[in-house]
Amino acid sequence: MTVDAANNRRDVPPPIDLAGHFRDLGRMLLPALVIGALIGGTVFAYLSTQVDKQYSASVVTQVTTQGEIVAGDAFVEQLRAPFQELAVDDGVLSQVLTQVDTGWDTSTLRDHVTLTPGSAPSLLTFGATADDPRTAQQVARAMVAAVAQANEANAARDVSRRVDQIDASIAFEQARNGRLAAGSDARTQSDARLSELRAQRDQVAGAGGDQLTVLSVPVASSSPVSPKPMSTALVAGVIGVIVAAELLVLARGRLGRRNNRIWARRMANKYGARQLVVGGESFDASKLLYGELAHRHRRGRSAVILTGESTEVVDVVIPGGTTEDWSQRVERGALSDDWWRDVDLGDLVVAVVVISTRGHDRAATADSLSQLADLGTTRYLVVQNRRGGRIRRGKKESPRDE
Repeated sequence: MTVDAANNRRDVPPPIDLAGHFRDLGRMLLPALVIGALIGGTVFAYLSTQVDKQYSASVVTQVTTQGEIVAGDAFVEQLRAPFQELAVDDGVLSQVLTQVDTGWDTSTLRDHVTLTPGSAPSLLTFGATADDPRTAQQVARAMVAAVAQANEANAARDVSRRVDQIDASIAFEQARNGRLAAGSDARTQSDARLSELRAQRDQVAGAGGDQLTVLSVPVASSSPVSPKPMSTALVAGVIGVIVAAELLVLARGRLGRRNNRIWARRMANKYGARQLVVGGESFDASKLLYGELAHRHRRGRSAVILTGESTEVVDVVIPGGTTEDWSQRVERGALSDDWWRDVDLGDLVVAVVVISTRGHDRAATADSLSQLADLGTTRYLVVQNRRGGRIRRGKKESPRDE
């Protein structure tokens, strides 16, 4: 393998090992659960003791219009728009505050009232929240009354403006009619025009705007609508567990000097090695090396075992019946030494790097795995877990770098 080829391979990021990552999260589950419980408990205590409780009340109203209700979103929005605008108008909100003693200003009141569409196009629901149910009921009732009154005042003003416009047209036509000759066609047309204007004036003067009718009395909630300490604390706790587990895995895999399985899995994935986790006080690589070397038909193929701090590897014992001295083809070296000076790299086909969870040789392990990845040899990273456990074989990753 040329240097350029090796560099190109190492520039490609390694594949994501989701299964291994979830196993790492499982190892950090217990401390993450403790952290999540503390976060959830803190949120629950804070919301229960420090945040004011809010109660709600609602009033269902109906918009009564003189015209026919037309199906369609455009008409419905046009029907509701005046009332929605009045519900946030400063004048209407100021009128509500004069009727209910809340100690709020208009901006605060605006945050405590809502106007939402009902189940039918003509229905509107006024909602209000306050520190106690009675105040919420009073605010909702006063809000409906203020909006209805403001809507009637706006409608009356619009009717008065239109009547004044028609009166001006009638006065102009009357003055013109007086100058026309009696019995003339122009006089007849002017008389018809005056009759039409007077009928239009009567129709406009008798018409009113849309009316707001109350369909239900204010209904207040018996329990607070906010905050929700239990549900909020559960959500915060779950998020805390997830975030804490991810951060703990990140810290275990990247921070510190002591070897651990999370860091070892990341190194194995990074440098394309197979990871083995073994228990016991010593590791026997005989079966592993025999399986790797037995299918090599060419003579002279060799292997190397590189050991780290606090590791113990027994001598390689080859199964009986073989005609070759396999033990002479397995070399030994230490991660802390310049092992590459004593190993025939041209004949090297498999390398076994053995580290211990008691060791503190992360840098030497990473350097050796990087060198072996550049050589393109088969790589194993064996983690001796002194707390015991059976061998677990990880999947083989392609020799790529992050």
